[in-house]
Formats: sequence, structure tokens, C-alpha cells
Amino acid sequence: MRRRGARMLLTGAAALVLPLAGCSSEPASPSEAATGAETSGSTGAGSAGSAGETAESTATDVVDSFSDGRSTAADSGGASGSGDGADSAGGGGDYAELAGLNVKRADGASARVVFRFEDVGGKSELPSYQVKHLDGYPKAPGSGKPVEMAGQNFLGVTFTHATAGELPDAVEPELPTVAEVRYLGGFEKVQEAAIGVTSCHGAPTKPEYDVSKVDTAVVVEIEAADCSS
Repeated sequence: MRRRGARMLLTGAAALVLPLAGCSSEPASPSEAATGAETSGSTGAGSAGSAGETAESTATDVVDSFSDGRSTAADSGGASGSGDGADSAGGGGDYAELAGLNVKRADGASARVVFRFEDVGGKSELPSYQVKHLDGYPKAPGSGKPVEMAGQNFLGVTFTHATAGELPDAVEPELPTVAEVRYLGGFEKVQEAAIGVTSCHGAPTKPEYDVSKVDTAVVVEIEAADCSS
């Protein structure tokens, strides 16, 4: 009986030792916990940095394609188009601002006229626009008086739902295709400009052009006239 009782006592003691051993595992030290948090934070920061670098490279690609003369958002309408902010600008009171205009040489003797807009109210939306051939000199908004400018043929450019910042009255690029670009003025959130095109003397044909949207700009590219014939 004594031996059996001793065995029972030993068995009970072993049963008590096992759960105590399972509970004796030590928690992670503060240094180990800090190491895990640093790794997680570093990974998150790296992901955010990669997203920022991707956005920056995308913006750079747009600028590069624009400066190289390749339009990335060509408007299918060609001569007219509705900007992304046309509806919201008309209803919400936020208008894109015409902030700059300039002329650049394109392929060969062709020229590219750039109308640049700035964000308004945190938006980057272009207004509706129209480009068309004019019969004679352009007319001033409101008064309707003819505005004399250089060139043999003229293109009228109209932006709807837009305001204008400080712009030069005229730009004379000294290029073989475009003689002058003139800001005519605005009336009731409609901004107007004109492009004076140099054509072959005595040629009745009107200049050919393409209209495209690149980032926050409307670009009118005018082909050089062939005066060899």
C-alpha cells in the first residue's frame, strides 16, 4: 500500500509540473518588440515612397511627351471638345483659369500653340473649347470690332466656363507658320483668342491643324503650308 501511494503522489506531482512548465515561457523582450515594429514601419514607408515615385514618374512622362510633340490625350472631336470640368464649372461656380499662352516649333516648320490652364478649387479640369477658321480678322468680345493682327489666315479659339489671369496681349514667335497669337479678352466666362497663320501668298487654302489635350493644356498644332507648288 505504501508503494502504491508513493506512485500516486509522484504521478500527481508530475501532472502539476507539466502545466507549470507550459506557463513558464517568457514574453518577447522589449527590444524584440521594437525590432518588429521598426520592420513593419519601414515596409509601410517604403510602399508609400514607391507610390509617390510612381506618381512623379507618370507626371514626368506626360511632360516629356508634351515637349517632344506627342499628344497623350488627343481629342477625337479635333476642332472642339468638352473638358472634364465643363458641367461642374457651370453648376458649381468653379472655373478653370487661362494662365498662359505660348508658341513652340513642332516637327519641321509646323508650330504648336499652347493654352495652359491652372487648377481652380483644387481641380485640374479643362473647360470646353472650340477652334475654327475665321473669315477675316478676329472680332473683340462684346464690342464685335475687328482686331488687326499679323497673318494671312486666322483661327479663332474659344474657351467656355473659363476665366483668365494676367496674359500678354500678343505673342509674336517669329516662326514660319505662326505670325502672331493674340488674347482677345473675355465676356461672361467665355475667353477668346486668335492665331494668325502665315500662308503661301495667293494661296486660297486654309491651314490644317489638330487640337489635343495634354495634362492641363489645350494644344493647337498647325501644319506648315507647302509653298513649293
